[in-house]
This record gives sequence, structure tokens and C-alpha cells, in this order.
Amino acid sequence: MAVRTGVRGQTRRKLLMEPRKLDAIKQVILAQQEDELTLDALSAWAGVSRFHLQREFKKHVGESPTKYLERVRLQKAANSLLMKVDSVLDVALSHGYNHHESFTRAFRRQYQLSPRDYRASGTLLSTGFPPKRDDEAQSYGSWQISKTRVQRTKDLHLKTHRLLGAYEQVGSEHWQVLQYECDEQGIAHGALVGLGWDNPATTPEVEHRFDVGLLIAQIESADLILPARMWAVTLYTGSFANLSNAYSQIAVQVAGLRGMDFDEGPILEVYHADSLVDEDLTRYLEVFMPIRQHVESVISTVEN
Repeated sequence: MAVRTGVRGQTRRKLLMEPRKLDAIKQVILAQQEDELTLDALSAWAGVSRFHLQREFKKHVGESPTKYLERVRLQKAANSLLMKVDSVLDVALSHGYNHHESFTRAFRRQYQLSPRDYRASGTLLSTGFPPKRDDEAQSYGSWQISKTRVQRTKDLHLKTHRLLGAYEQVGSEHWQVLQYECDEQGIAHGALVGLGWDNPATTPEVEHRFDVGLLIAQIESADLILPARMWAVTLYTGSFANLSNAYSQIAVQVAGLRGMDFDEGPILEVYHADSLVDEDLTRYLEVFMPIRQHVESVISTVEN
């Protein structure tokens, strides 16, 4: 498999010399996490030997490129098992595994549970990962949005803090405080989420309600439970500065979903971030807009 390139060999070698530049190598791995990415292809892209790549990557990241790829694949699959109603086989196939058996073996090695038992246990992860790339994504200069898809989630249990005022005031420090409180109370937490309750176009800025949140397993510790429902889900990739423009385009895509209408409820943002740096939060952000079947579609389904 050929790895997409775009950086000259000398620059690539430099990337491996500085730990912070290894992020470029990680992004290549993550961008192609659904493909069969080999060490030969990756080292050729980096312009170094397989030995040098493995040594530098493990030195600064703490694990080999192969282990890193498998870990983030399984992290994403684990959160899918918790949030979605897809079968175990469908989860396996959508996260780079061709067979139920190979997925189960890999999953058990990492979590000491089968995928089915893990889903039943309600265990959560605390790290992020970029979602699967979308070949149909629409680009708008420095940012892009994926094709909108309809997704049904299970009940979501959340630990939250309420903020009032302009959405722009929300920063990574708010999630850091929430994570610290959960850790102090022994509450296992997973994905970072944000919930916007008010439309900036119709609600005064001082009255905007935004909840910073963490997905948790323990229902008795939850401040908020979002019941199982349908969402229109769109992946945004870009900076916070362009997020409001992205929302306008996302709303157009959602409005075009056949047989679906906007529904009441908060807009949910799920942040797939490797760190709690502000810019990293919106690098890979999934926007969940609440939707419901159009009344005429429901009637048609019943009649048929």
C-alpha cells in the first residue's frame, strides 16, 4: 500500500528528531487506520529505515507504530460498543478488522474482556482518537465537514458542569477540573463532550447554556442522562475559529436528510482529542444534532 506523501525526505527525517514533530507521523498512522499500513510503507514515507522509525517512535511515544495503531483502533471500537447499538461484527468491520475472531482476540488482549462482555460491563475509556476519515468530506479552505449520517445511541450517562455566557469562553481548563473531580471521587470517565442548549441567533449571549461533560459508566453518579435517540452526526476538522461557520453548513446537510426533521434537545459535541489543549479539542470534533423521523415518514412506515 502506498502512503500519501507531501514532505521531502530531509524534512521527514527532521520530524523524527523532535518529539513534538512525531505528531506528523502519528497523524499519518491515524489517517489511514482503516487500511493495512505497513512499517515499510511508513518508514519510506518518513525517509528513514524501519529500525530508526521504530526506535524513535517508541522512544517518544512509548510504543511501536504497530502497537499505537492497534491501540487507537481498539479505543475507538470500545467507545462504539458503549455508545452505539451496532452488532459486535459491525463494530469490528468498521474499525479495520476483517473477522469477528481477530477483533475479539485483539480486544481481549487489550481489555481482558470480550467485546460483548465489555459492552455489558459499561467500562469507559479516557483517551481520544480521530474518527474514521470520510472520502466524501466537504472542504472549505482550512476546515472541512464530513457527510452527515444518521446514528442511534444508547442512553448516555454524563458528569457535567454548567457554564453561562458566550460559548467562546469555554476552554480546556473546564474539562480538566471535571476530570480531576471524577478522579477524586473514583468515577471512571470517557469521552469529552460539550452540550449546547441555546441557539446563538435567538438567545441573548449572557443566557447561553453550555455543559462541559464527561461520558461515565456509573448511572448513579450521572448529573445528566440523555435517553437513547437518533442523531445527525457530522465530523468537523479544523480550528475553533471556524466552528460557527461549520455549524451553518452542517445545519444545511441535516436539513437535507430524507425523512428526518430537527428535534428538541441539546446539540452534542464529542471531542476526539489526544490532549486538553484548546486547539486540539476541535481538531476532530463530532457534532450530534438531535433529529426525529418526519411525521409523514412514520405514517408511511406504519401503513406499509
